[in-house]
Amino acid sequence: MPKKPTDNSFPEILKEMIGKYGKDVLKDPARVNALLADLAPDKNKQRELVCRVLQEGAGTALLSALGKPEAEQQAAVMRCIRKIKENTDISEGAITLAVRTIAEIIGVHCPSACPENRGGSSASPPGEKEKKYYAFQRRTVEQVLHE
Repeated sequence: MPKKPTDNSFPEILKEMIGKYGKDVLKDPARVNALLADLAPDKNKQRELVCRVLQEGAGTALLSALGKPEAEQQAAVMRCIRKIKENTDISEGAITLAVRTIAEIIGVHCPSACPENRGGSSASPPGEKEKKYYAFQRRTVEQVLHE
């Protein structure tokens, strides 16, 4: 039977779920979806976003970064964000939010700045997009999820 909607923030609920069922639960997006549907029935948008990035391999990629040097963990986070952005129609801000939330919960170090243009043509020129991205970085997870 589903539990009553909770006043806890979604990241807290996700953290509790991972604490109870272990980090390896992130390798099974269908199970995460079912668990979160029971634990946070009133947070459908957040659940769908997290499950979508897990379906794209974020859980496995982030778990494989555990125990590596901080720089490698940060690179893994950025690769994960970039891969999901290339393979889906999810906004970069939403992807970044979901991946960073999961990474921080399981103990993977996240980079503090936005992705840099490393010679690829997919990055947009400096301007409004970067300003918006930096503004996104200053908002809390709850502020972004409740928009």
